[in-house]
Amino acid sequence: MTTLVTGGTGFVGIHVMRQLALEGQAVVSVSTRGNLDDVACQFLGEAGERIVSLKADVLDLEKLRAVLREFAVDTVIHGAAITAIGELEREVP
Repeated sequence: MTTLVTGGTGFVGIHVMRQLALEGQAVVSVSTRGNLDDVACQFLGEAGERIVSLKADVLDLEKLRAVLREFAVDTVIHGAAITAIGELEREVP
């Protein structure tokens, strides 16, 4: 089973991916950031070996379709969101 997690570099996404990977699932993470930072990688530990991180925007339907096909995704967990970071939320609502 392969699960796609949107917003995989966020707080909730990382925790969801870790749990899925610990349960033995393959996980594909998509986010506008792409790669997980060092803190996230440390948190994931060995579970990180079951996670593929990709840079993609959830608004790019063609890219998402390609990812779904390439990794034979069975399940999607949508966690992508714009969080209140400085003025970003006001500037790009």
